[in-house]
Amino acid sequence: AIASHGHTVFHEPGSSFTTQIGSGAHIAAITKTDTIIDFRQADVANGGQGAPFAPIADRDLFSGYDGFLNLGGIANVSIKTSETTWKAWDICPCNQALNFLANKEGKSFDQNGSMAAEGKIVNEIVESLIDFYPVPSNHISSLSNANVQNTWIAYLESRKESTFDLLASVTEAVTRLIVTHLEKVEGQKKILVTGGGAHNAFLMQVLAAKGMEKNLLFEKPENMIIDHKEGLLMAYLGYLTLNGLPYPIKSITGARHDSIGGAIY
Repeated sequence: AIASHGHTVFHEPGSSFTTQIGSGAHIAAITKTDTIIDFRQADVANGGQGAPFAPIADRDLFSGYDGFLNLGGIANVSIKTSETTWKAWDICPCNQALNFLANKEGKSFDQNGSMAAEGKIVNEIVESLIDFYPVPSNHISSLSNANVQNTWIAYLESRKESTFDLLASVTEAVTRLIVTHLEKVEGQKKILVTGGGAHNAFLMQVLAAKGMEKNLLFEKPENMIIDHKEGLLMAYLGYLTLNGLPYPIKSITGARHDSIGGAIY
């Protein structure tokens, strides 16, 4: 079977809708293979945020960690709060903001964070970015691409500083927010870091230094896991759907009950 997440064009769970484009019917017709899409709809229909889903695969496929940090377009985390309880939530924009700035220099992304490493941190910018995303009291939150555009991207567009200084400031804001969120969970935590941002050497260096002060140990796995972990997640969700198994995430998304996600073509 094929499990296809599609591209999220709308995600507004507070208004009870989420939309990922990509036609499961066409994929199935062309490939002659059963295709599963629309993984988030059932959770949103049951009052949940429809995100994040990564904790489902994290807990079942990667053992030995207290938490999982994904540095994607948006930084999100799933973390063990007790022997039986996990929580997960979106923290703040990450690669969306960094790539937006790199584009201004004619690059699709900041290779290894080299431009950010040459920039100077502007504290006014860092504080303003952080103020957009205070730590939620219930740790149940998901961010939409539209929200990122209307906050960090719009703010960064208005600034006149050099791209390098803006990249340095965004890196500082992202890492500071991540550590602020995670330090609220008691005890030393070993955290697996994946997502495209894990390839950003400067971002990882800053994150490791800040985490060390708060008993947070951030571990980067081999590149194959970083590059394919999201594919593993979608394959696992497809497996659950085909076998009629609900996604065990109501405590993470805030849904009224767990539900079987996905539509099969």
